[in-house]
Amino acid sequence: MADLITFVTEEGQVIRGSVMGAFEDDLSGKNYVIYTDNSVNETGNYNIFAASYNPEQEEEQILIHAIETEAEWQRIELMLQKLSNGPEGYGE
Repeated sequence: MADLITFVTEEGQVIRGSVMGAFEDDLSGKNYVIYTDNSVNETGNYNIFAASYNPEQEEEQILIHAIETEAEWQRIELMLQKLSNGPEGYGE
């Protein structure tokens, strides 16, 4: 798993997790991070989360924002599929 990073939610909750991927959406211009808090669900898989963020932020803790629309979730799910296919699946 990647190095731990600290996120802060809009509500001020501090989350330590590992970044699985980050990308800028060409349609919206928003930046997204896909991460895990390294907890495991009942099927034995890591719990995976996604949020938007500002890449220009220069703080030690990254402020993340909730995903707001179904269209955003669809683009994130597409990126998750590409990440799960490994390096050859990325960028298709």
